Amino acid sequence: METIVKTIENSNIINVVLNRETESLSEVVVVAYGTRTRESIVGAVSVITNEVIQKQQIVSIVNALQGTVPGVHIIASCGQPGSNPSIYRRGVSSINTTAEPLIILDGAPFNGNINRSSSDQIESMTVLKDASSTSLYGPRGANGVLLINTKKGRTNSSTSISFNSSLGFTNQAVKNHH
Repeated sequence: METIVKTIENSNIINVVLNRETESLSEVVVVAYGTRTRESIVGAVSVITNEVIQKQQIVSIVNALQGTVPGVHIIASCGQPGSNPSIYRRGVSSINTTAEPLIILDGAPFNGNINRSSSDQIESMTVLKDASSTSLYGPRGANGVLLINTKKGRTNSSTSISFNSSLGFTNQAVKNHH
């Protein structure tokens, strides 16, 4: 957006209208305190877009990271459907605290079950994997940071309904012994 400077006078009401910048940004990475261009980020950053997530056959949004982001491992702590899996970035790197990354959902730290979110609602996921994440988020980012941005509604847009379905069949590999 364009930078706007307003002088505050003896009025309590200030009207500000934000206008788009005439120059468009190429590739932007959302970090702790704003956005940066991809070239200005020194650390290891992996971005998974909505297009990549939609092409995968995943049960939860965390499973989209498995095999897509190098150095990230997803381990199911139990077999119960909907349970929160453990996310490890290049192994366990802390003795005194959890080894899981800090999850930031739409700009706020998230401590709940990430499996309760649908993969259809995700716009992008960014994984910060090195010391740059620690410098931006302090000790909470020592095990990496997972930034999740959800889709936003747009004003004056038409209603859109989408339906996704998948179907699979299986046969026994070895027939029953009689």
